[in-house]
Amino acid sequence: MRVVSCNFYQTTIRLLLICFTVPFLTISCRQTTNISPGQIESVDLIQVDHPYLSGKVDSLKLDAKLIADFLEDFADKREEICKFYSCYVIKIHLKDGQLISYRTNGQLFEKFRDENTTAIYFKLNKRINLATKYWGIQEDEFCKHKEN
Repeated sequence: MRVVSCNFYQTTIRLLLICFTVPFLTISCRQTTNISPGQIESVDLIQVDHPYLSGKVDSLKLDAKLIADFLEDFADKREEICKFYSCYVIKIHLKDGQLISYRTNGQLFEKFRDENTTAIYFKLNKRINLATKYWGIQEDEFCKHKEN
């Protein structure tokens, strides 16, 4: 009788652990795509001289009225294995002080310092370019230095 009751308790504990761990991991992994507009302080598109060496050229703040639409489009990204060049970085500043940063060309993204997802590279599912749609930068104008 003891063997049966021990196995029953072990199985019950395993099931409870699975029931609590899986939802927690799912929520943690989606943290960067399930951001609500109320959590956002600001969203900036930063033009840099070099995507890894930095050297800020220009900074454009997203209009606060567009944050909800931006988040909807931004959340529609999927993991991708694709290296790319770009001179833009999207910085999402949260009200709790966190900073989420992606190198981007508007449709492809590389996540900087991401502990919450398995991928580094992402691509939008939609056929849009966020830099064009939200900041008005046409693709033929990408990475051009503006005259002061």
